[in-house]
Amino acid sequence: MTVKELKAELDFYEDDMDVIFEVDDDFEPETITESKYGWREVRIREKLIPSFISEISGDVRIELGKMG
Repeated sequence: MTVKELKAELDFYEDDMDVIFEVDDDFEPETITESKYGWREVRIREKLIPSFISEISGDVRIELGKMG
């Protein structure tokens, strides 16, 4: 899915909704870091593609799966 296609898909949702990403496959993270505020950053070497987009409890949920 291209960025243009993803933007077109997200046009159906309200602008002020939060987006939640969920990874639907097993993968090994390259690094995991946490800021002093509790934000976590996970780096992976996999290419992920959106497999499902839905609205849940006022948020947009995007499930991601490994490409290929």
